Amino acid sequence: MSDQATRPTEDRPLQPVPPPPTVAYPPPYDPALPPAPPPRKGMSGWLIALIVLIVLCVLACCCVFVVLSLLGPVVGNVFSSIIEQIPATP
Repeated sequence: MSDQATRPTEDRPLQPVPPPPTVAYPPPYDPALPPAPPPRKGMSGWLIALIVLIVLCVLACCCVFVVLSLLGPVVGNVFSSIIEQIPATP
């Protein structure tokens, strides 16, 4: 490139430099703004999850107990018939 393209001449005057872009700053602190809300006084999420897990474990144990108590005689008869069918050894 030639120096003529970058140098101002009498035909081309210098153009003004545009101002830098403006930055949006946050508004200043206003003491008239309402205070932050107080912290919640409820149970935290992990405590609720722990309670739900304990309830599910107790419910599962109760279900297993009911199923085994209903099927108890059937399971006992199966083992009794197996023992009766085993030949005795002298």
